[in-house]
Amino acid sequence: MSNNFVKTLAVFILYILILSTILIIVILRYSTYGSIPDTMEMVDFSGILISLLGAAVFILISVVLTFLLARGWTKEQPIHAKLIFRLALIINLTLIVIFGGLAGGVIILRTLWTIGFF
Repeated sequence: MSNNFVKTLAVFILYILILSTILIIVILRYSTYGSIPDTMEMVDFSGILISLLGAAVFILISVVLTFLLARGWTKEQPIHAKLIFRLALIINLTLIVIFGGLAGGVIILRTLWTIGFF
């Protein structure tokens, strides 16, 4: 394996570990309030904007890292370049849907909470 591929893979794994750590910290911090309605009361407009900004940053970082990883892999196996970039595209679209869905979910839940649905 090339040095570039190994470095990008290490950064990608580190990125996933950092995201997992952030998620665990957020869950532990907000689980002390007991229930989802109590937690949703704490989310205000600035919290929604921060979640959207965070999701956008996570999407950009994941897209860049995935394509860097794919580029390093295609240098190793140029025969499979088309397949590698298709897989990278599928992974990126999946990550965009996941991160965008998380940010959109916060907005929808807060809106439903505001109108008294819960």
